[in-house]
Amino acid sequence: MDKYWYFNHSVKWQQNADKSPVNDGGAEIVAATNGVAQCANAPRTFLNEDNCKLSEKVNSCAPYGSIEGTIQLNAEIILKFYELLQRPVYAVVDLRLEDDYTVQSPCTEGERSRWRKIDDCVENVKSSTSFLFSSLITNSKDDNPQLKDVYLEDKGHCHSKDIDKRKLFVKVRDQCWMSTHPHNFAVYDFKKWAEKHPGNTESQNYIENPAKQGLHRLEFPSNHPLTRWTTNKSNLKYIGKLGDTLSIEDVPILTLRDRKVAEAFGFILFTKT
Repeated sequence: MDKYWYFNHSVKWQQNADKSPVNDGGAEIVAATNGVAQCANAPRTFLNEDNCKLSEKVNSCAPYGSIEGTIQLNAEIILKFYELLQRPVYAVVDLRLEDDYTVQSPCTEGERSRWRKIDDCVENVKSSTSFLFSSLITNSKDDNPQLKDVYLEDKGHCHSKDIDKRKLFVKVRDQCWMSTHPHNFAVYDFKKWAEKHPGNTESQNYIENPAKQGLHRLEFPSNHPLTRWTTNKSNLKYIGKLGDTLSIEDVPILTLRDRKVAEAFGFILFTKT
């Protein structure tokens, strides 16, 4: 006898009664459904005020109201991700531009390039190329004080002798800027990769250890080919550049919306009345 299964697509309501509220405000289900399910929080009223309580879970939904403000991705803030959320977050450094041939020259039309402010340098480009990138850096809307991402549109052309150069040095009002790997100093959440890293042992987690030691930068190992980076970068969640100023909406780690965590990061809670 053949058997058939019938899928009954129905809504399952989550119980969030006044005498037995959901302890995380529904955050676990929101995460499990990629945001399809909504938070179960409710505003305090005369009907529930005797039983209403604030969740102590770090991943709970945000309280009724809004959380606003900005943070700068500096060392102190990056370390708080691990301290408060147990998420190893780092600014990755030492990605070797000269070893990554997937990265095009900044002179490639339509290419985005990253520039880092440095103390001193000697320009290694022709005057027309220097003028081009000096203008792009000066007019950049990127408000990061140490790193600028610029985009070379079709109308911008380097000198022919600079077309194939990838590491460029230019001066902007006597300040030196150097082109660097486009992912250098990018800040990522490494939690997923910390769990999957093939070099882990029972006593050593090489991705999580620097965070435990109070380090906010993760150095790309000199003995790893750059293909390791390009292959495994998809395991990381991008947050911003070191030194960027972000609003809470720009921070992709949703658990930051927990009230206590948000306040610890310096965000301000506005409660609706």
